[in-house]
Amino acid sequence: MLRLTSKSLLIIFLLLASSCLFSSSYPLSTQNKWILDESTGRRAKFACVNWAGHLEPMIPEGFHKQPLKHIVAQIAQHKFNCVRLTYAIHMWTRHGNDTVGDTLLNLDLPDAIQGMEKNNPSFLVMTHVQVFEVVVRELGAHKVRVLLDNHVSKPKWCCNDDDENGFFHDRHFDPEEWIQGLTLAAKHFAGNSAVAAMSLRNELHGPRQNQGDWYKYMSHAARAIHKANPQVLVVISGLNYDTELQFLRKKALNLDIDYRAGFVTTGENAVPLIFTEFGFDQTGGSEEDLKFLTCIQTYLAGRDMDWALWTLQGSYYMREERVDVEDTFGVLDSSWNQLKNPNLTQMLQLLQRTNQDRGSKLPQHSILYHPLSGQCVM
Repeated sequence: MLRLTSKSLLIIFLLLASSCLFSSSYPLSTQNKWILDESTGRRAKFACVNWAGHLEPMIPEGFHKQPLKHIVAQIAQHKFNCVRLTYAIHMWTRHGNDTVGDTLLNLDLPDAIQGMEKNNPSFLVMTHVQVFEVVVRELGAHKVRVLLDNHVSKPKWCCNDDDENGFFHDRHFDPEEWIQGLTLAAKHFAGNSAVAAMSLRNELHGPRQNQGDWYKYMSHAARAIHKANPQVLVVISGLNYDTELQFLRKKALNLDIDYRAGFVTTGENAVPLIFTEFGFDQTGGSEEDLKFLTCIQTYLAGRDMDWALWTLQGSYYMREERVDVEDTFGVLDSSWNQLKNPNLTQMLQLLQRTNQDRGSKLPQHSILYHPLSGQCVM
């Protein structure tokens, strides 16, 4: 068990492939604790960076600062082979015909409009879904896989226990609309090999949480995605901000599309485990963050685990009603033109390598992080 601070998020998930595990029609599959590339039979390690697109503008951040090609080229240059691309369900179900320009105008973001006119002018007359499609295509052209992540239903910053956006039947989390949105996304990207995986939901949270609804709706959604697009891996997260799946020890999530079901990376029923959000202050101003990063790197490198760093964006069009907000955790600076931390590539070098493959045994030890002492304990 890894003890985490608020600076990181451990997200445990199951990757569910077709029962025809080694069918050549599937670009990726899972076997035990590994994600495999079907074309080679070898491991396909996810070394990802998060790229937010789930806030009110409903497009990936940064297009008012730099052209799409420039941003994606930087992702590939700094050796991220995957992007966890976040989106809101309402983008598909309620705003499918809205143009980006109209949305930015309604949000009163004239500087974002002006910047986009300079750097990505065609986006202003596109729908939000069309922009996502162009982004995915460009990532694919650079051989960067996409983990399409449903972050929220209502577009907004995530997350608080009282945001009414955290669990089934919350004010902004209608289960039927959620499955509808997932299905639309799965159908839209069916046949696009750049989209390697789709997650069901990020950070389930709030007072309505219960295991009964979790089993019910996660099962329904997983089957809906698989039916709409059987080529993608389905990512299933847990309760309490995606930190809990212990209940699967007693009751497995039985899906007829499963190959294996479980929640740990060891044992006969092992499945892949990914840290989909962890991060640190890229300005280097926090000594505690740097100690924490050392701890997390030790854990991830020791298990050669798949992961996604939070976050790519150096700034936001608008976040929590504040305009052009800088993100100190952002890989890129506020101009989106260079690394905020010039040593980042070197810092992530070990994590980005594939050090273990099929048949490798993982260490059985755990790591605890104590925020008060700033120490990692093996």
